[in-house]
Formats: sequence, structure tokens, C-alpha cells
Amino acid sequence: MTINILGVRYNVTEVPIVCRDEFRKGQIDYIKNEITIDEALPKESRDQVLMHEIIHAICDLQGLYDIGDDENKVQSLATALHQVFKDNAISF
Repeated sequence: MTINILGVRYNVTEVPIVCRDEFRKGQIDYIKNEITIDEALPKESRDQVLMHEIIHAICDLQGLYDIGDDENKVQSLATALHQVFKDNAISF
């Protein structure tokens, strides 16, 4: 799947292992414009991880490094937005 985030196209792929060095559910590569997500996660978790990585992309593209570099802030926003999408039947 490919998604457009503020005019930048990111390839989104599900993979067996996101990172061999440490456990991660998802990851964004700003150079290759790629988002990878752990394929073993349940659908709802994959959607939430995608939201998390989208927020990283938005922060990077907008220069909001103080937010984008803070995993707690990104996760809080991702959890909240995912819940809003879920509660209002907005699908990815």
C-alpha cells in the first residue's frame, strides 16, 4: 500500500521482522519513504502502529522534531487518533 502524507508518498509494507536489532512493532525510514509494520500483529494493532508512524512522518515534514522525537508524545497522539477513527467508523 502507498499513502500520501503531506505530498510525500510512503510505501507501507508488513514484514515478519521490523528491526533485527531491537523489538519494534513499526518503523519509518525518512530517506526511503517507507513504513514497515509487524505482520504478526492483529489488524487493530497494525492500524494503530500505522497511525503512530504517520504521526512521525507528519512531525518530520512539519519540522516538529520536539514532538516527533518523543515516543511518548507520538504514542499518545496515535492512541487518541486511532480511538477517534475507531469510534466514528473511519477506516484506513
